[in-house]
Amino acid sequence: MLLSYSVSESDYLNYQLYIASKSPQIAKKRRRVRVVVPVAYVIMAMYGYFRENYTMAIAFAVVAILWWLLYPLRDRRIYVNHYKRFIQENLKTAVKGNVTLDISAAFFVARDGENESKISTAELAAINETGELFLIRLKTAQTFILPKSAFSTTEEIERFLKDLAWKQHVPYTSELNWKWA
Repeated sequence: MLLSYSVSESDYLNYQLYIASKSPQIAKKRRRVRVVVPVAYVIMAMYGYFRENYTMAIAFAVVAILWWLLYPLRDRRIYVNHYKRFIQENLKTAVKGNVTLDISAAFFVARDGENESKISTAELAAINETGELFLIRLKTAQTFILPKSAFSTTEEIERFLKDLAWKQHVPYTSELNWKWA
């Protein structure tokens, strides 16, 4: 199957956020920060309460509640901004230009301007599908990003990739409702 497309900054951003959402380390860090800070404020509120400084106790309790409720919004924005900066700084050349990906039973052949890569399909680790992207992940931690918006129809690509995953005995994960949260 021969595919010709271009990958935009928003496609790279969605890819980075998807990978981050699947990382156990990032999930653990996000949970820890969301819990530890309000617990510290609750401890300070209890200290104020036992010292009979009710204004301090109420202030710290309110801050703890606000942190618990509002931190996820701030945290999402922090990751989005971080990955946007990363893409703008490190992937300037990758964002521009057309990519041609030729997928056969034996090889992936990717052409990007003057560069060409030929990778055995035995290197395939997994194929993920989100509402906006197909992600062909390799054992070498490289990923081919196929934006669905670049193709008029995706059903044929989806069937081909599912068949390829089945033949290579790798997982095909479909998360069409995935959103960065």
